[in-house]
Amino acid sequence: MTERDVGFTLVEALVGLAFVSVLTAGLANLVVVATGLVRDAQDDTRASVLAVQKIEQLRSAIAAGSAVGASPANALDEDVPGFSDRTEAYVRRWRVTALPSDVSSRRVLQVRVLAARRIADVPTGPSSRARVPGEVILATIAGAR
Repeated sequence: MTERDVGFTLVEALVGLAFVSVLTAGLANLVVVATGLVRDAQDDTRASVLAVQKIEQLRSAIAAGSAVGASPANALDEDVPGFSDRTEAYVRRWRVTALPSDVSSRRVLQVRVLAARRIADVPTGPSSRARVPGEVILATIAGAR
């Protein structure tokens, strides 16, 4: 064996280092994307819990015979006093309406919860109703049958 056959040349080492650098940069980007997706999933989960809690509160109030008044049409889109509340991280809005074809005491309950940091991402206008991460909308019918 000659001296030339032992070890790596400088060019081989630099090519290997460049290859490892590209892989590392790709993995770093993957970590950033995964972190964002995990945060979105956490927002969705917390928003779902808050929406279910409000639906259950409204259903319980109706079942107990409490007067649950009808809400304005814009109650899901704007903070309407008596039909919205805020926590540090979430905005919860709800709408109560009479069942359109029913004269009984049944009500349509709709609850919308948004991650507060995502409110600016929510499209506005009647034709733009795309869901954003951290947003949950639940609906049910409550009342006597």
